[in-house]
Amino acid sequence: MEMSAIIDSVFSLFIMILVGVYGSKRKIITPEINKGLTDVLIQIALPFMIVASFVFTYDDTIKSNVIKTFYFSLFSYLIVTGISYILLLPVKNNKKIILHFANVFT
Repeated sequence: MEMSAIIDSVFSLFIMILVGVYGSKRKIITPEINKGLTDVLIQIALPFMIVASFVFTYDDTIKSNVIKTFYFSLFSYLIVTGISYILLLPVKNNKKIILHFANVFT
């Protein structure tokens, strides 16, 4: 994601906040209107902003980066699983499985 897309999204949200503060100070936005505007922002505007931020052109480097990331994460999980197994050898109760799972996935 480009920084300009992030900056545009943050700037849009900042403008919306400023308009809301101004409307509240001038008593233009009542509590009923505030609830309606909140619903519009949360249910319509923010999802569209999220979807719009993911629009990008496909490049072959993206595919290679995804494959590299997959193999790196798989290798990392295998290493962490081995380390967790070794460190939990002294544990002799039923909590060993739970501790092993927690060590690997947190």
